[in-house]
Amino acid sequence: MLPVEPGQLLPMFTLTTMHGGRLPRASLRGKAALALIILPKQPTDLTALDALDQAAAQWTREECLIVVSPSQLMWHPQNLILAYDEQGTLHQQLVGAHPGGWIITDRYGMVYTQGIIADLASLPSGAQLHEWIEWVNMRCSG
Repeated sequence: MLPVEPGQLLPMFTLTTMHGGRLPRASLRGKAALALIILPKQPTDLTALDALDQAAAQWTREECLIVVSPSQLMWHPQNLILAYDEQGTLHQQLVGAHPGGWIITDRYGMVYTQGIIADLASLPSGAQLHEWIEWVNMRCSG
């Protein structure tokens, strides 16, 4: 069981982007359904992240993919947001003692589904995450 469950709101957070900017959850509220991936540790093989970045190129402005790393990566995505959680606060709030995880929310931060990942090999594909995002957007479109 993860600390945040479906039907609950994501906690407020502020992350640091790969460019040194701040990314508060409040800046996303009401704008985009969110796929949030909490990486388990410093990955050495970035193939899965490259595939996610390529998949995110097809997403719309109402769909947002954020990859959260515990430390800085030598990787520069073009289509998704890379952010850092160097103190591990968001990791603890969202996945607790688990190595990593993924969470899908609506545009207001309500969790719809989630999963645990042990490593990048157990990460859902970009297409799978996008199907969840489209489903959430359909459910929340009024």
